[in-house]
Amino acid sequence: MGMTSLNKGADIIRGYVKTLGMEPGVYRMLSQNQDVLYVGKAKHLKNRVVNYTQVNALPHRLQRMVALTHTMEFIITATEEEALLLELQLIKKLKPRFNILLKDDKSFPYLVITKNHPAPRLLKYRGMPKEDGSYFGPFASTKAVNETQQFLSQVFRLRTCSDSVFKARTRPCLEYHIKRCAAPCVNYISPGDYQKSVQQAKEFLLGKNRHLQQELEALMQEASAEEAFEKAVIYRDRLLALNKVQSQSQDLHPTLRSADIFAAFQQNGQTCIQVFFYRNGTSYGNKSYFPQHPTGEETGPILQSFMGQFYQGKGIPEYIYVSHDIPELSLLEALLEKLRGAKVVIKNPQRGTLFRLIGQAMNNANLALARRQAQHMEQRRFLGQLQTLLGISHALERVEVYDNSHLQGTNPFGTLIVATPDGFDKKSYRKFSIRSESGPLGDDYGMMREVFTRRFKPGNQNAFPDLVIVDGGRGQFNVVQETLRAMDVKVNLVAIGKGPDRHAGEEKIYTKEGVIALEKTDPLQFFIQRIRDEAHRFAIGTHRAKRLKTMTSSTFNDIPGVGPKRKKVLLNYFGSYRDIRSATVEELVKAPGISRKMAQDIFDYFQTGPQEE
Repeated sequence: MGMTSLNKGADIIRGYVKTLGMEPGVYRMLSQNQDVLYVGKAKHLKNRVVNYTQVNALPHRLQRMVALTHTMEFIITATEEEALLLELQLIKKLKPRFNILLKDDKSFPYLVITKNHPAPRLLKYRGMPKEDGSYFGPFASTKAVNETQQFLSQVFRLRTCSDSVFKARTRPCLEYHIKRCAAPCVNYISPGDYQKSVQQAKEFLLGKNRHLQQELEALMQEASAEEAFEKAVIYRDRLLALNKVQSQSQDLHPTLRSADIFAAFQQNGQTCIQVFFYRNGTSYGNKSYFPQHPTGEETGPILQSFMGQFYQGKGIPEYIYVSHDIPELSLLEALLEKLRGAKVVIKNPQRGTLFRLIGQAMNNANLALARRQAQHMEQRRFLGQLQTLLGISHALERVEVYDNSHLQGTNPFGTLIVATPDGFDKKSYRKFSIRSESGPLGDDYGMMREVFTRRFKPGNQNAFPDLVIVDGGRGQFNVVQETLRAMDVKVNLVAIGKGPDRHAGEEKIYTKEGVIALEKTDPLQFFIQRIRDEAHRFAIGTHRAKRLKTMTSSTFNDIPGVGPKRKKVLLNYFGSYRDIRSATVEELVKAPGISRKMAQDIFDYFQTGPQEE
């Protein structure tokens, strides 16, 4: 960074300062290529932006940002709170390089007990609540929500099937026989008793365990007195399961009935934030985040920006406990209250139970960051060894690995995975559905030509790789090299094959200079195997999903005498192709517009026609 570019950037910003007033708003700094460098908000735009012109007082990272600034854009808002909300939304959308970024922003799973049906259904749901029903969550992970759903199914035996499947049943399904559903679809349980089970499941999820325990004890005694011993056993089992859960749970602080805990730990310029979810007096798990931020950024501002982005489009609890002081606490509280539509309290506890929980969360964050850094050090070390082995002059920040998958020429796919010093970048994985112009389907060389022609066509060369690895031997290497040369694309290229006997541990690296064979015990050999295994996993999974979809749709479309409208009716009524296929004639004839003859034809087709593998 030279002083010329720094002074030039400061002069550009001074020109904008002259046009600014004291209103609140959001500003964006853009590079010469119109890439957004930074998004910020201000209570008074003029006072905030003028600070960037005092370059000698700025830290080094902000000096670099000013030096790269070519233009600025501004949005005036009515309040600072609106400016904060807009800033967070733009950061999430634009991902500027000098901002603190929440990289993993998946929605969280919930459990829902539906309404508007005589036999409510228990299902998993991801995202903001939209369906009509009672929502419980968020859960920190799929594993956490699956374990809770499995517990509820085993103990309260609520149905999980779709309404169309429920309507079409004439006999109980497997879930009933393995004691995970009470089979309300065929009246094996009375509507009143099923509603009792639904209410008990809700009480459990709401944390009303003491009241539920008393109710179960009373119902068990009542059933025993009436000599309804099967019913008494069900209540006894529920009581035992509830007592087991209670004995395993910790005694939580009263405010943890609706609370999140954020604990941040920083080391070597990286940060881990652990988020713990508590709802209805129950822990719903925890999740680690590793936000991207400039080196030297303090923990408090990182936590504030992370929380603001985190709660965009997510449920917000009443209480939020943090491990560090938030610089603009009242402003963040006001924003979250606006999003929630109710009061939100953010605190940094200094003593008591909550302080100890924060300490536990901090310890979790410390361990998670240590594990991540160790993994990244190993990944960087192996990439460095691979770089040295291949004689590449610069670090391998992006390695693209290509593989093909097909079955005797059917459903051919080319796939791309990406390895980086931080691990596998799954957001950058790509699938290429092979077209017939590649030549005969199943022609690996033709598939490779098509994949690389599409990947490196003009206008599609962003995120250029430092190394391309092709699964295969000398033939695949030559085909890809010729394809890239014809397109005038220069990239480091190797092919990796297992050799004539296809044994793992005997991989050979094919380069333009010759062949490199590693010792079986060389750690780099295991690293290469891991990359190839990930490429194979993604390729095979992609092919399997496509094959199943093709097989299902083509088989369904071949039913004689059943047109598109009838197919749509059948799918709406039964809910899935698999349920149509397993239906009896009596079940099929109940679908709207399906005559007995048509039902018999459909039934006969699936008995004698193509079968799923």
